[in-house]
Amino acid sequence: SESRLNQARNSVVDRVTDELAKLVDIELPQPMVEGDLQSRVRNTVETFQRQGIAIAQFLQITGQTEEQFIEQLRDQSRKAVRVDLALRAIAKDRNIEVDDQAIADEYERIAQRAGVKPARVKKLYERNDAVGDLRAQLRKSAALEWLVREVTYVDETGATIATDMLLREGVNIDPANDTGVGVGGDDESNTGEDATSTVADEPKGD
Repeated sequence: SESRLNQARNSVVDRVTDELAKLVDIELPQPMVEGDLQSRVRNTVETFQRQGIAIAQFLQITGQTEEQFIEQLRDQSRKAVRVDLALRAIAKDRNIEVDDQAIADEYERIAQRAGVKPARVKKLYERNDAVGDLRAQLRKSAALEWLVREVTYVDETGATIATDMLLREGVNIDPANDTGVGVGGDDESNTGEDATSTVADEPKGD
């Protein structure tokens, strides 16, 4: 089924990014780590609020202190930054660029999800001077897709797994996960998911 394909596709991306993160053995830029951490904390709190769960209640249920919870998120941020830096390097090495048509296609995708017209999405990005951020996000997404397609996958017996069907629709990367594609820093941040909610919430007078 399509849901099982999506699960398998996400599993492949997770495995690839796990291994990719292990290859980055440098001192991480702390502003990138802290920026990603702040986003994770904010997103987590907002998710709990939507579900009617207080942070204190969650910590009590899971038996964590606030410091342990934050450190867990910080570990996720460190991994995300490692992956982010690796994807930038891959994009540069492979001369991956994102043209204006790819930007327009992404406006269309975001507009469909938000239930608005692409022109409103485009206007929002331009108004917030975020087109460069979106281009950087798509560039890293393309780098990850290239990497996922280049990897040879084997099962527990060592036999090669055919991945044509699995990857036929490309790698749909969620910037909110641990791939690092959504990590902000310098001119390569991600605003795609934020823009989706912002566009949906804006008055529809445009």
